[in-house]
Amino acid sequence: MIYRYGDSTSLFKKISRSKIFFLAIIVLVVFLEISVFGEKQSQKKVANNMNALEQEIAKLENKNLELTELLGYLKSDDFVEQEAREKLNMRKSGERVMLVPKAENPESLAGAVSGAGEIKNWRLWLEYFFGETLN
Repeated sequence: MIYRYGDSTSLFKKISRSKIFFLAIIVLVVFLEISVFGEKQSQKKVANNMNALEQEIAKLENKNLELTELLGYLKSDDFVEQEAREKLNMRKSGERVMLVPKAENPESLAGAVSGAGEIKNWRLWLEYFFGETLN
């Protein structure tokens, strides 16, 4: 078989000049552009997910730090002493405990306060400026 250089060039020219070849190139370019666009969209989604996860990590680290500090406080002697006083009604040796009785009728306190405010405001100003009481 004899290989002719000129014949293959003319075959390439024929193929490259054909409409089918041109159409195939256009389809290939469009396909590649669609693939690249899809890949860019995927990369953007991954980047957004990474940013969201990094923000969540930062929040969780802050919460972890707060909980660690709270745990340290809960293990401290000050907290144990406070809880023993408030919840278990305990006291230190040498301390006196004073009990303040609660008011039996809380409405009576509210009535006493509202009874003092029955004087009209204009009357209070009159007494303030002129020192007179108008009974």
